[in-house]
Amino acid sequence: MIEADDFNWTINLGQHNTIKLIGAVDISYSKTNQKNAVAALLVLSYPDMKVVYEDYEQETTDYPYVPGFLAFKEIPVYSILFKRLKAT
Repeated sequence: MIEADDFNWTINLGQHNTIKLIGAVDISYSKTNQKNAVAALLVLSYPDMKVVYEDYEQETTDYPYVPGFLAFKEIPVYSILFKRLKAT
């Protein structure tokens, strides 16, 4: 277990700031029924971090949570959000 960041890295943008957008996805499951969830995809402008795109998708899944295999439960709903983003 590593408790401290020992990865020596920096983002060197030079004179041209090439990072324009930052995207994120997350999912939240119902407290009363772990089969029900809402996934979110957000895109923010950089460096001002203003939301330029947001989308949400409700999901019902029968796939159980299995440690190490979370992607199998979450990727299907993320795929829906990414397809809609690409179409936009």
